[in-house]
Amino acid sequence: MPALTLGVVLLLLPTGGCLHTASIPAIRARRDLAERRAGTPLMLDDAELMASLRARLETDSPVPLGIDDVGADSMGPSDVISRVMEAMRKGDFVALLGFSVKADGSVEDPLGQLSVGAFGSADELRGFLAKHERYSTLTKIEEWKPMGPPDMSSMSRKAAQKLLVKRDGGNWEDLFINMQLADSKVTGKRWLITSIYKQGFAQ
Repeated sequence: MPALTLGVVLLLLPTGGCLHTASIPAIRARRDLAERRAGTPLMLDDAELMASLRARLETDSPVPLGIDDVGADSMGPSDVISRVMEAMRKGDFVALLGFSVKADGSVEDPLGQLSVGAFGSADELRGFLAKHERYSTLTKIEEWKPMGPPDMSSMSRKAAQKLLVKRDGGNWEDLFINMQLADSKVTGKRWLITSIYKQGFAQ
């Protein structure tokens, strides 16, 4: 059957009559109107997509994740430390407390290691650190950086990370974060902070 053009085809009606070719422009007009009303998907190029993503990241304040939110398959020791340190740099100690093993008794052991999980709230933890001669820098962090990867031990079930922290106008200070891989009924295995330790006085 030869190809038919829209300009000459006669559309057969069910009654055996025909639709005059003069009606075709009206059909086309109705079709175009329907397409305009339906709309077409908004297409963004790569630059627009990245600009949109950056805008969301700048305006959305992520809620600190707690130990009940993620498992070890999602966040390893370095991921947890990065999350905690960035939160502390912004003055938020909820993440540090949320990723710490709950502890009873003294907040410091004989070696001076701090059991973060012994505090009842993030405000209580922050208040203690702010008044402590060695840990006060943690409430005024301007910069921080890890000194290499975590030191793994006990069949990779424990990790110790050395970091450098600095307050505005101060010198770099050593900070150690000790972690362990623990079992959870909710998310399976996950990394928890057992203690933190900082030598010397705040500078």
